[in-house]
Amino acid sequence: MGAQEHRTPTVRMSSQTEVVFNASLQFLVKDLYEDVLCFTIKEKGNFSPDQFLGRTELRMSELTSEVRIDKMGNRGPLKRQLRLCEVSSGFINVKLDLHIFKPVDN
Repeated sequence: MGAQEHRTPTVRMSSQTEVVFNASLQFLVKDLYEDVLCFTIKEKGNFSPDQFLGRTELRMSELTSEVRIDKMGNRGPLKRQLRLCEVSSGFINVKLDLHIFKPVDN
């Protein structure tokens, strides 16, 4: 998102079809209507270049209408399944916890 970049630790594949990264990452969203979270999925090559497995994007503007607030005023996590682009098939599941703060007046 913008100049921010995070990488998950490399994980061992438990099966050929499903890999679980289970990593927590934090990003600062500067503009809810313009910022886009981009995911690039690669298979790490030990003695060869990393293999591209796909990429996808999530616009923050798609999430603002989905933020739910419970009776205690807490926002719950949002779950999304995102289809991978630039490859024939594949998807990733993401769980996001979006915290929206009011701007501070000077």
